[in-house]
Amino acid sequence: MGEEMPWWLNPKLGQLDNGTTLRHVYKSGEYEDDVVTAHIQGERIDVPGDTGPDDSDFTTRTPSGAAREADRRHRGADSRNDPYGYSGWDWWEYQNEDGEWVPISELPEWTRT
Repeated sequence: MGEEMPWWLNPKLGQLDNGTTLRHVYKSGEYEDDVVTAHIQGERIDVPGDTGPDDSDFTTRTPSGAAREADRRHRGADSRNDPYGYSGWDWWEYQNEDGEWVPISELPEWTRT
């Protein structure tokens, strides 16, 4: 039997291959139509240039943590101050089999076998 999955990993992201590109498109304001990208790595999200949370050995983040970090890197001082103000599951999109970009929250429920 394999190792127990750490609580902070979500098996929904395990449906996406390592290296899968995620994106966020800003929909209004000064940053409208700007796009930020990240990649799936080990059931977490790797934001380019990010070394991960300060209090962790991981260099990747949860969906909400990755959204917060990507937004800070892109918008700087214009990003949200509230660390809990991001719903990464709706912020990030992946490209489905039909080529459509959909929120990662729409990934079906899934567990490892």
